[in-house]
This record gives sequence, C-alpha cells and structure tokens, in this order.
Amino acid sequence: MSRILASRRLTRLALTALAFAVTFVAISATPDNADAASRRHLRLLRSSPAADTVLTAAPADVRLWFSESPELKVTTVRLAGPSGAVELGELSRGEAADAPIVAPVKGAMAAGAYTVTWRTMSDDGHVMTGTLKFQLTAASSR
Repeated sequence: MSRILASRRLTRLALTALAFAVTFVAISATPDNADAASRRHLRLLRSSPAADTVLTAAPADVRLWFSESPELKVTTVRLAGPSGAVELGELSRGEAADAPIVAPVKGAMAAGAYTVTWRTMSDDGHVMTGTLKFQLTAASSR
C-alpha cells in the first residue's frame, strides 16, 4: 500500500514540476521578454531613406544605423525595385561607433516601390536580417 501512495506522490510531484516548467516557458516567451532579448542584440535603429517614406528624388545612397557596430566584412545590403535589383557600390562605414553603413546607389531607379534588404552580424556572432520599404515618385538616370 505504501508503494502505491509513494508512486502517486511521485506522479503528482512530476506533474506539478511539468506544469511549472510549461508555465515558465510560456511566461518567458511573452512579447515583453522577447523584446528585451532582441534589445540585447544588434538591431536597426534608423535608415535613410526611412522606412515607409515617399521620395520625390532617388537617394544617392542607402544608410543604415545600428544599435552597435556591425561586422562590415559580412554585411550585405540589397536594393530592389520595380525593374529588379539596383546596383549598389561598395559598403563603407565611418570610424565613429554610431556611424552608419553606407551603400552608394550606382544604378538607375525607376519610379515605384523599393525594398532594402540587409544582413549583418554583431560582435557576439548573432546574424541579424531585415527589410524596409520606400516609394520613389520620379525616376533617376544614374
């Protein structure tokens, strides 16, 4: 009889521990905690052109400011529009810690919707990616 009671207590204890673990994981995965985790990694702070803007003239370059200095060697920036990919020049970054990544626009840009896609890596090795969109109302002939 005592073996049966001990087994039931052990089962209840295991189920209680499992319920606690599931609750802990669920609480840890809430958006507030997810936002806190993402703030600890490199993230895009702002851009030029800014996301969701409408431009009347083609930008000379795409500039991306990050929360920490990304590894330039492994950073890529792509620009795509209504006619496909737009040629960008070699990426650069100034010496200041808050200097943006700069991608000079070399190709012509037709009026329409554009998407900037970026990929980079922080000092801690985490790869981060993102996109932003903007509109161009007038074509350029670079």
